[in-house]
Amino acid sequence: MPTNVIEKLKNLVPVNKVYIGKYIRHLKCMPLRQKTIDTKAWWIYTYLSWSEFSDAKEISPGWLEDYFLELKLFSAGLSLTGRRSFSTIFG
Repeated sequence: MPTNVIEKLKNLVPVNKVYIGKYIRHLKCMPLRQKTIDTKAWWIYTYLSWSEFSDAKEISPGWLEDYFLELKLFSAGLSLTGRRSFSTIFG
């Protein structure tokens, strides 16, 4: 995976690239491995893909709840705990 994971995230509107870039910069200030940072960026990307790449500023708590409920429905047995942590970028 390239150092700049944003290059791999297709279909992002420019404003969401800025948001994810800022989030990645924030994560790099923490003692995290690059793989962890890339994974967190992909989690956001999967949500944005589900929301049809809407502007991240328009995301509401209800949309996140719908997304987590759908993940829970289709991901039986998988933990959603880590994915919930990325919701702080939108809150």
